[in-house]
Amino acid sequence: MQGRAWLIKRVPAVPGGRIRFRGTGGAECVPPGGLVLLGDNRAVGRDSRHLGYFPADRVLGRVLRWRSRAS
Repeated sequence: MQGRAWLIKRVPAVPGGRIRFRGTGGAECVPPGGLVLLGDNRAVGRDSRHLGYFPADRVLGRVLRWRSRAS
């Protein structure tokens, strides 16, 4: 789609969770309505380390992954 920029990221912290960004000192509490997004390619990717908290109401969908137990 033209005019839209989609981000596919992991969400390691949700509202009320604590996250520590490098160079900021202590851990911060994620504010209500915010998410922390992290990408896999730190060298060129843009995520919460650069953009800050992401509005939770802007999330289009989610992927759930279950791990199978070893028998």
